[in-house]
Amino acid sequence: MKTIFAFPRNSKAWILALLLIYPSSLKAELLYSTNGNSITITGSNPQATGTLVIPDTIDNLPVTSIGDAAFQGCTELTSVTLPSSITSIGNYAFSGCSGLTSVTLPSSITSIGLAAFSWCSGLTSVTLPSSLTSIGEGTFYGCTGLTSVTLPSSITSIGTQAFSGCTGLTSVTLPSSLTSIAEGTFYGCTGLTSVTLPSSITSIGTQAFQGCTELTTITIPGNVKSIGRSAFRECRLLSWVYFGGNLPTLGTYVFEGVSYATFYHLKTGAGWGPIFQGFPTALWSPVEPSVGLVNTLELQVTTDLTNPIWIPVATNNVPQSGPRQFYRLIPR
Repeated sequence: MKTIFAFPRNSKAWILALLLIYPSSLKAELLYSTNGNSITITGSNPQATGTLVIPDTIDNLPVTSIGDAAFQGCTELTSVTLPSSITSIGNYAFSGCSGLTSVTLPSSITSIGLAAFSWCSGLTSVTLPSSLTSIGEGTFYGCTGLTSVTLPSSITSIGTQAFSGCTGLTSVTLPSSLTSIAEGTFYGCTGLTSVTLPSSITSIGTQAFQGCTELTTITIPGNVKSIGRSAFRECRLLSWVYFGGNLPTLGTYVFEGVSYATFYHLKTGAGWGPIFQGFPTALWSPVEPSVGLVNTLELQVTTDLTNPIWIPVATNNVPQSGPRQFYRLIPR
């Protein structure tokens, strides 16, 4: 495996650094620019191969950013390690790097740009640092090898279509700092079977989960006030939908293409009738725990489909009942 390092000769304006990797052949090229205080990596030879290690300084100046489209189309890169000096990754920075399987992102990064890792079909996992506050539009668009995503609690916004077309994605856990699911965020994620929506979510955008054909159940938090057009369109296997609050405002075609579903709501939820979007509704009747667990609910019968299958948080002894499983409560 070949490794690429930068040894620049001059830091004024655009520079081309030619690196001899092995005596026999390949020259790998990096382009970068400076504002006099820091370095931005701006380009690379599209034929660069192997493992890319970006240095933390060039000419005694810190490398602080990866510029727009810097490594776009470098299909032979397999691994990228960024220094702790990097704070931002630009638009399309690694777009189309189909051979990329591993990315190490330092804890200094606060933003990832538009479509930065789009069409990185070989990428199977990405660890997002807790310093990250935003993910740009289409950041992981078409990254078909990605199987799971856990977002750090620092994330406050996710751009439109950020994970659209990630057909290998099976589960997603979203942080409680998010207040909305943007337009098309998980559009066409055909492998997605499980989504945990935090209680902080107040809106679900247009086409947010459209075409998630393997999604079978979802719980809509009580704070959700609106669900956009076609949000769950063509989610053909969606069978159990749980609402923790009042009937939200709905766009058109929200559940079009759903074959059969039952919609469950709390007795305290307003606006519900016996039929919803042409499907039956039913009361969702969890039981308050009798001992010691705060902000949890116990399922009356865990195999009863009138109750959701929540993520278990504890097992506790209930007087006269023995061990019982408790589950997360979505606040009403």
